[in-house]
Amino acid sequence: PLKKKGMSMKMKNLKRILLMLFLVTSLFSFARGNSRETVRFGSKTVGYISVPSDWYAFDDSNPATSSTAKQVSIDNTNIITLDIVNTRNVNSELAVKAIAEKYLNSGISEENIDLRDANVNGYVGKQIGIGFDDGTVLIMYFIKANGKLYYIAQEGNPEHQVKLAKVISTWNPDR
Repeated sequence: PLKKKGMSMKMKNLKRILLMLFLVTSLFSFARGNSRETVRFGSKTVGYISVPSDWYAFDDSNPATSSTAKQVSIDNTNIITLDIVNTRNVNSELAVKAIAEKYLNSGISEENIDLRDANVNGYVGKQIGIGFDDGTVLIMYFIKANGKLYYIAQEGNPEHQVKLAKVISTWNPDR
């Protein structure tokens, strides 16, 4: 197999962030020992996460955001989205491939897209990470549970991704 010559700094950073997130979610898959006060956030449709009590519910003005989505944020940039994929016959593999294709077609280079297996609090699926030109990151998880395909996303600045991942690691579809 041919190796790509050189790797952009942005891709190295994305890979480093995704590796850190993998380690964080592996080590803190239960994320219960946090002394900071948390509240459960979400719904029976999209599942629940434990968020720090000083975060706030985020209302996305994007018309593409579904009516079932629940969003929580540290600020207006660093956001977690919980949702479901309403399309029948779509699995996590097809979902990440479709997302990758969408971003490739929008001009994001292949080296700024990273696909891998995901494990969120013991629930398995696929993950796609995207590094944008402005330095922000979007990481989407597609998790199959309870006969549904769940969509969980974290987006924002690289320095907040570990904190967002710790919160996502508390996700549960039922409680």
